[in-house]
Amino acid sequence: MTQVPRWIVGVLVLASSSLLHTADRGLDPSYTLSAPDRETQMPNALDVDNWAWNHWTGRYLITHNLRAAPNLPVLALFDSSGARVRSGTVWFSSAAKVSVRGVTVDNGGTIFVSGAARSSDGALADFIAQLNPEGQVSDVVRTNPYLGLHLCTVAPGNVWALGYDRDARRNGSPNLMLRQFDLSKGEVRSTLDMNSVSESATPLNTEKMSLFCNIHTVGAFFDLGNGSYEWIELDVDDFRLSKWRLPNLREGAEVNGVAMTSNGHLYASVHNYSSHGPFAALFVLRKQEQGRAIWTPVRAPSRN
Repeated sequence: MTQVPRWIVGVLVLASSSLLHTADRGLDPSYTLSAPDRETQMPNALDVDNWAWNHWTGRYLITHNLRAAPNLPVLALFDSSGARVRSGTVWFSSAAKVSVRGVTVDNGGTIFVSGAARSSDGALADFIAQLNPEGQVSDVVRTNPYLGLHLCTVAPGNVWALGYDRDARRNGSPNLMLRQFDLSKGEVRSTLDMNSVSESATPLNTEKMSLFCNIHTVGAFFDLGNGSYEWIELDVDDFRLSKWRLPNLREGAEVNGVAMTSNGHLYASVHNYSSHGPFAALFVLRKQEQGRAIWTPVRAPSRN
């Protein structure tokens, strides 16, 4: 089980304010994080005895478990002040077991979940579902044999998912795919074979991927391990994929939080926990020509 550290609130706040502290002249300003505009304790959301996964989606913090139950919430939605907005129960009358893998929420607070349900006779159904304001399943689309691991949404009833095809995986194919679903029509389109992401023979850690979207772009951030990262964007208008293998950061640095703004800028919170010069910093990705990008430290605006 994982706990959301306090910096994760600051990632979103700092990304909007674009402030980086430079007052301490004894330290490299590129690796010195300013105090946040505000900071909020969220003890209920961080209760790891109840919630296994925690992540920001838009302006909400979603926390959820893997295993659902008929009459118990499997997820909770918190606003940026730490107040619980609602809880959600994900269950189907014919199910013996239900698991929840991906959760996202739109700007209006509507929750979408992906997962799998197994009936008492052993039949497996992968799904993406929408919850109503009371936190119950209201609409659902079956996605077999595709399982969505990460979700994002910007349009009512329309969801992007990053996941894999179970049948292809059993046959040895990497098959990580980006797919778009309409809750009333089913799958809309599909792209992004995993082979286009990484040439490494080491399987990608699906827990270290992030999916973002706005009305023009769907972006996927991949932690490839050993300090290597990749950013892939899909242009929604012309369905064109662009990929950037990101430059290595300072030795020992790790990206531990990522946010994409509504205008498509990618921010990363970077930490080094080693005893040799620990630091924390905020960077924005500056894309150059196709395939090349640089990390630029976010600096405080000059004050006259």
